[in-house]
Amino acid sequence: MTMETRTERRAARRAEARRKRSESPLLKHPFRPLRNPLPSLELIAPEQVGQLHAASLRLLEDVGLDFFDAEALAGIALTQLVRPGAPVIYGGFTTNVDMKSGSPAFGTPEGAWALIVGAQLARYYRLPYRGSGSLTTAKIPDAQAAYETQWTLWPCVLAHTNLVMHAVGWLEGGLTASYEKFIIDAESLAMFYHFLDGFTIDDETLALDMIKEVGPGGHHFGTPHTQARFSTEFYQTFLGDRLGYETWAAAGGWDAARRANAIWKDLLAQYEPPPLDPAIREAVHDFVARRERELEGKNLYQ
Repeated sequence: MTMETRTERRAARRAEARRKRSESPLLKHPFRPLRNPLPSLELIAPEQVGQLHAASLRLLEDVGLDFFDAEALAGIALTQLVRPGAPVIYGGFTTNVDMKSGSPAFGTPEGAWALIVGAQLARYYRLPYRGSGSLTTAKIPDAQAAYETQWTLWPCVLAHTNLVMHAVGWLEGGLTASYEKFIIDAESLAMFYHFLDGFTIDDETLALDMIKEVGPGGHHFGTPHTQARFSTEFYQTFLGDRLGYETWAAAGGWDAARRANAIWKDLLAQYEPPPLDPAIREAVHDFVARRERELEGKNLYQ
């Protein structure tokens, strides 16, 4: 098959995809809200799970990413009309929904695809990219919160994201902020920072002379090379626990959330506010008190 034939076939496939998208009833009524006709708690048959999964992927492919791109470009174009040459950043907030309830789902493989494709689109437009960080639907800083957050942070790193929004503290789809989750996410970010800094391979880091000197059957904890680097060479966790089980249990058996709780409370106790002119501080406090009185009893969302 010639290069020209392959190019023609790719063009035909793209034209067919555009035709199918143009015939989509969702695109004919872009502002009609999607509604789930089923009760939110109704169970579905196991054989229907695959069908719903396929439908979710189709919506992401045919609608989600198209809308993602159009919305981002519309905002960028409007910015340039108002203020030509203003710096802009490309990004969005695309993820799939839970097809059992219609609620947004965060920390999913589909959301990871959207983050990575969004970065590719940003590079196509030669714009910096904005991604999302610690997204999760978990209600407490538990295992679900951890793995869903990693399913968002890792795609951000893989996509070479320039600005990560909501990088720490998210719970319950963004409805709740958690100090414990803040500390856990800060640990992850610190580890990513160390990871992205890379490592050096040269004669000094390889330390072949030390390897030869110690020889088979020995250890390197006492060598000058190790002594000079033991406190800085590897990432030093401020949250993780690496004790043996018996020592950990004797110390109280604290899990990550409890350790994070102790850390943020200690940080808050040590906090010293930056210097501020007393007149400015008094003016700020007066403004807050006045606005609280003015807004008391008012519905701000009508």
